[in-house]
Amino acid sequence: MAVCLSAPDRPDQVRQFAAATEMARARRNGVVEAASDALSMWRGPETMETAAMTRPVLRPQWFGVPAGMRQGFISVALAAFASLGLFGALAGQFMTRELDIHDRVLTSAVVFAAFGTAAASQVVSA
Repeated sequence: MAVCLSAPDRPDQVRQFAAATEMARARRNGVVEAASDALSMWRGPETMETAAMTRPVLRPQWFGVPAGMRQGFISVALAAFASLGLFGALAGQFMTRELDIHDRVLTSAVVFAAFGTAAASQVVSA
């Protein structure tokens, strides 16, 4: 946008001159407001107490099962792990030999879907 330095003669020049001066004024006011805000934040008093600003101690939390449920949980977890492992080990051979599907991507996708479903069900049920 061209800005004329002399007094504008035509109405479109007047509009351009007014728009340019308004933009310069807004830019100047924005810089002044930002500097004023920064100064007031730097020099202003702290509004929070320092004791409330301490950071919490973050440590890994180990999962636990209540003592009354531990025996049932362990047996179900072992059975699920064993059956899913057996499925993962035999699914590829079963699809290749019995179903005559020789696509490794497809057999891998079936095994991945089984493990993904198991992982998703644990996330959803938690």
